[in-house]
Amino acid sequence: MKIPQSVRELLPKAPLAHLTTLNSDGSPQLTVVWVGIENEEFVIGHMAAHKKVRKRSARPKSRIVVAR
Repeated sequence: MKIPQSVRELLPKAPLAHLTTLNSDGSPQLTVVWVGIENEEFVIGHMAAHKKVRKRSARPKSRIVVAR
C-alpha cells in the first residue's frame, strides 16, 4: 500500500492514533498508540509485552485511525 502524501504530512504534527485490533471473541479493542512512517510501512510505538502486540500477531486484521 502506498501511503498518501497527506498522511505523511499529518503524522509529524499528530503522531497519536487509534489502533483497532480484534479480541478472540471478535469484538474490537481500541488503543491509543504513537505512529510514524519508516520507508513504506507504519511504525507503531508499543511495549512488547502489551496484549495488543500478541493480538496483532494472532489476528492480523487491524485498523489505524489518525485524527487531526
